[in-house]
Amino acid sequence: MRKHWQFLCGIVMTLAVISLTACGDETGPTSPTGTFPKFVTVNGVKLLTFKDGLELRVANDLEAKWIEKEVGGTLSTDDATLTILPNSIPTDLWISMAQSTDGTVSFLYGPNGLQFSQPAILEINPASAELTGGDLSKLRIAVAQDDVDDWEIVDEAVYDPTQNVVRAQLSHFSRYALCME
Repeated sequence: MRKHWQFLCGIVMTLAVISLTACGDETGPTSPTGTFPKFVTVNGVKLLTFKDGLELRVANDLEAKWIEKEVGGTLSTDDATLTILPNSIPTDLWISMAQSTDGTVSFLYGPNGLQFSQPAILEINPASAELTGGDLSKLRIAVAQDDVDDWEIVDEAVYDPTQNVVRAQLSHFSRYALCME
């Protein structure tokens, strides 16, 4: 039995040496260095993905808040904050936010299609995104219709290094995601 065990250990060690030697072969494939942002390109827009190992909230896990028209209000999670200014919505109503489950740092706001008379302010915290080695000044926010992947970068969305957020003004509700230009 002991000889069988020594034989098996010898085979395992041999395979380990062979695999390590193959990894050092400069003519073979190389693995990523991990010094670049991870993203998914959809409709030409680079949507950032969550860091490996982070648990995503499920789409049904809504953050919701009653917002009074004359007061406005803020809806906030660890990843994003939405500020609605006083008198910018047509009536008092429930505002909701659901995080996407597609692996991108994206959010769906409701009620769908709500228009603002004064822009709402969306801030997305990039801390959850896989940004290793990325140029933070290129962070932006993209928008898409609720049921279509017609992503485009929101005009004037900018990264604020003092607050470590990407900020954009919204004229309506839809899907919004963290992206890079």
